[in-house]
Amino acid sequence: MGSASPDFYTYLSQSDHFKIHGNQEAQLAIIAGADTNAITISNACYLLCRHPEYQVALYQELKDLPISDGIVDDQYLAGKTLLSAIIYEVLRLHPPVPGGLQRVTPPEGATIAGRYVPGNMIISTPTYSIQRGTLVFPPLFISY
Repeated sequence: MGSASPDFYTYLSQSDHFKIHGNQEAQLAIIAGADTNAITISNACYLLCRHPEYQVALYQELKDLPISDGIVDDQYLAGKTLLSAIIYEVLRLHPPVPGGLQRVTPPEGATIAGRYVPGNMIISTPTYSIQRGTLVFPPLFISY
């Protein structure tokens, strides 16, 4: 029996960055994972209620999956095109962390998208705004 690959927290705790910034990285991991699943499920239900035609299509895609003890094994969900499209679109339109995560530029500064940012500056990406910009993400599935 082969060994399991390390999970995210094992990888994080063994990185050099974690050894230096362990408290901040641990806090970020806890906050980033807190309740994001519930938020995403709520937003998926909201969008599916607004677009019942996708409810019907999703039901058609999933109705014949094998169920054991009331649960569908995730291996059967992995290749479902419409389910994946809905999940990606929900996350695009309603990211569970809409403000983006903050980072500090290295002391020597950094060039980001062709622009120099001085060192030790707090930067973040406005996830909610970028993911709704039609220049970056043309509406592919569920419009808003």
